[in-house]
Amino acid sequence: MKALLQCQDITINAGGRELIHQLQWRIEPQQCWGILGPNGCGKTSLLHSLAGLREVDEGEIHIQQRSINSYSQRQLAQLIGLLFQHSSYDFPTRVEELVMSGRFAQQKLLAGITAEDRQQVHSAMQKFKITQLAGRAANTLSGGEMQRVAMAILHTQSPRIALLDEPENHLDPGVMFKLLQVLIEYFSTENRSCIMVLHDPSVAVRLCSHLLLLFGDGRYLKGATLDIATADNLSELYAHPMHAVSIDDGLLFYPG
Repeated sequence: MKALLQCQDITINAGGRELIHQLQWRIEPQQCWGILGPNGCGKTSLLHSLAGLREVDEGEIHIQQRSINSYSQRQLAQLIGLLFQHSSYDFPTRVEELVMSGRFAQQKLLAGITAEDRQQVHSAMQKFKITQLAGRAANTLSGGEMQRVAMAILHTQSPRIALLDEPENHLDPGVMFKLLQVLIEYFSTENRSCIMVLHDPSVAVRLCSHLLLLFGDGRYLKGATLDIATADNLSELYAHPMHAVSIDDGLLFYPG
């Protein structure tokens, strides 16, 4: 199977430290990868590099067998979508208009808004339960409401690869899994994949098919979730004892 995205010996430095050393990483369609690691280990820097917002210090990133640097910004927006760690809007744009902005990358130049665009926006607003917010000004939304809007924008953008930076931010526990599963189900089918930075290993184990652990000193571990998510690996990752408990639908990890 051809990879959607490949990291070929990429190295990322920050603050005079080598955070990631010669990462070899292959993302195939229908995979959902979780990235775990301590604060400052390079998780967000890696995600921004994959989105074309940050240059890597060494190596190359390929998307669909082409260098990321060979794409225009519009082409990249058709292939990669990024959910930022924090989303906020300080101007009174209506929520429905914001969600429609996700369609711009897929629209033909000068074509205007089509019936398909409107259907996509309507569907996304229903899925992320923000239909009642359609007429609200974005600068009046709570953090949780804004996170739902950002998810709907990403869904309507419909890229091949979704990059999610701490997508659980501001979301209540009761809805977090449901909303993330909507994104994961969409971006783990057909010719799509999903990569998300998470803080809670229990969430990662429940949602992700594969894991990438970043230790912050250049080292990394990667592979299928059930192979990588062990108490020993996570204890080393967080420099603190981590314990695992089996539950009905997987594993629960907690600090000792």
